[in-house]
Amino acid sequence: MEEILNDIEPFIANINRGIDELSIDRAYLTQMDHVCYRVETEARYGELKERLSQAAIFLSESVVSSRVITTFEFKDPLHVAGWEIPFLELPAPKDGSPYAEGLEHVEFVVRDGDLGAFQAAHPQLADLFSHKGMSKKINPELGLKAAGISVKFHKIPLGEVVRLEKLDVASQ
Repeated sequence: MEEILNDIEPFIANINRGIDELSIDRAYLTQMDHVCYRVETEARYGELKERLSQAAIFLSESVVSSRVITTFEFKDPLHVAGWEIPFLELPAPKDGSPYAEGLEHVEFVVRDGDLGAFQAAHPQLADLFSHKGMSKKINPELGLKAAGISVKFHKIPLGEVVRLEKLDVASQ
């Protein structure tokens, strides 16, 4: 776990700096619900999935955008730079989308789950928001890559998304 979280403090400090630089009103952010840790190979994915399963609570493994993503809940949420972070997302590598290993992005839950109000409150970001994730069935999201950070904003926390996905699968 330490190798994954080794750089978490400077990583979250950089996220905070980017949020401030972009003038994102933190009053609209109720939670930094997870960090995403990327790996380069399937072998490394398997190794970290096994190690994380011993150090954190395994929640799910599901296919998202043509690759497997495993979700973990920290036994004790991380407390870093003013945020409490309860979850970690570990995506398997995706063909044609190489990533260097390390912390890649964070995701925030917006106040009242209202992405429209969040966007309206941040007109300076209108041309920077990615709406690619807005068509998601369970938890639509806005993406933002600017000011040296990669963040996403969505309606409900990752743990609730996992529960809803399990209910959705069970009802089919």
